[in-house]
Amino acid sequence: MTVKLGLVACTLAFGLTTTAANATTITFDTLPSGAAVPDNTPIGTQYASLGVTFSAVLGTDTTVLPVATSYSAGQPGPLYSGNYLANAPSGVPYTFTPTFQVTPRYDILRLTFSGTANGVSLSLNNFSRVGTTTFNAYDANGALLQTFTTNAGDGWAIRSLAVDGVARLDLLNNVYNDSPTFFGIDQLNYTLNAAAVPEPATWGMMILGFGMMGAAVRRRTAKTVVSFA
Repeated sequence: MTVKLGLVACTLAFGLTTTAANATTITFDTLPSGAAVPDNTPIGTQYASLGVTFSAVLGTDTTVLPVATSYSAGQPGPLYSGNYLANAPSGVPYTFTPTFQVTPRYDILRLTFSGTANGVSLSLNNFSRVGTTTFNAYDANGALLQTFTTNAGDGWAIRSLAVDGVARLDLLNNVYNDSPTFFGIDQLNYTLNAAAVPEPATWGMMILGFGMMGAAVRRRTAKTVVSFA
C-alpha cells in the first residue's frame, strides 16, 4: 500500500507540465467574439476570457468603468485606428459649447489579470500635455513590484514593465496645477502565466494508481475477520 501511494505521489509531483502560453494583444476595437466595440462603450469584463478586466477608481473608493473611445471622436492617434481606452467617462477631454468644460478624469485606471501576467506593455498618450502618469504594478499578494512615472507631451509611446508576475496594474492620474491628467491607452500586450497541468501520460498513471489503491483496499477489507465476544 505504501509503495502504491508513493507511486501516485511521484506521478503527481513529477508528471506536471506547463501549458504553452501565447501573447495577447488588446486594441479595444473588437471583442474576443470578433464583434466591434462601438464608440463610448464602458469597458469592464468584456475581455475576461482573455485574462484581464478593467475598472477605474474615482476619488478614494468609488469604482467606475473606463470608456472605449473612437480616435475619430477623440484625440487622434497617428499609429492606430479604432478605439483607445480613456481614463474618463468620455474620450473627449474638452467641450467648447455652450461653454468650455473639462471632462472629468478618473483617478486610477486599473487592469486586473487572471492569475498573473508577464511581458506587460501598452501604448499610452497623455493628452493633457501637462502632468504625469504613474504606473504601479502589483503581484498576487498586493506587493508593489515596480513603479515609474512617465512625462507628458510625447504622444503615443509604448511603456513596458520590467517585471513579471503582475496581477494588477494601476495607472495613476497625477494632478498638475490643479488640473487632472487626461490619458488613454491602447495596444495592451501581455502573456498570462500558464497553469501547470498533468500530461496525458500522467492521467493514465494516476488512474492506474488509484485503481491499484482501490484494489488493495478491497483486499484488506475482504480479509477482515469480525468476531464477537
